[in-house]
Amino acid sequence: MLRRYRFATANTLTAVFFLGIHLPGWYFQGRLRAMLAQPVGGALSIFLIGWVLGLVAHRSKSVAASTLAHILNNLFSAA
Repeated sequence: MLRRYRFATANTLTAVFFLGIHLPGWYFQGRLRAMLAQPVGGALSIFLIGWVLGLVAHRSKSVAASTLAHILNNLFSAA
C-alpha cells in the first residue's frame, strides 16, 4: 500500500482491515453488536491497536516487531 498511498492513509486502511478480521469472531461469539457499540474495549480500541501495530511495523521495518507487540497486547489483555 505504501507504493500507492502515504503512510498515514495506508496505515489507517490496514487498521480498518485489522478491525475487519476481528468481526467474524465477535459475530460467532454473539458479541458483534456489543463490540461495535462500545468504543472502549470494542471496535474503536481494536482499530487503534491496529493503527499502533502498523506504526510499530513501519518504524521498526519489521513485521516481527509488530507481531510481538500484538502477542504482548493479547497476553496482557487476556486477564
